[in-house]
Amino acid sequence: MSSTRLSGSDPSFNSTRYLTSWPHVVATHPGVVDSGLIAAKDRVLANIKRRAFLPVKAGAQAPLYCATQPDVVSGAYYHNLVGRVLLNPDDAAADRGKAKALWEALERLGLKGDDS
Repeated sequence: MSSTRLSGSDPSFNSTRYLTSWPHVVATHPGVVDSGLIAAKDRVLANIKRRAFLPVKAGAQAPLYCATQPDVVSGAYYHNLVGRVLLNPDDAAADRGKAKALWEALERLGLKGDDS
């Protein structure tokens, strides 16, 4: 794997080290799941829940997929209904300068990855 710089102004910041030194991490969204937290006491709400909410087992699909499949991309966001979600380049979550700042803050707190 080649080294990819997160910040052109800091040649010592190597994203490969940071992206491979910690466990494989992804974010998942189960969708709107009928977890039972909202009681349907009237017919209208019950109808909305029946049509719009996913059953609990269906809501577990994205987390299970991300936990068990080898093709899951570390650092990606997966939604239960649409799969892997690609961010726009101008999205704040794709800001490599902020990623570098976050990593440095974590290091200052003593939260370092395994460099071996």
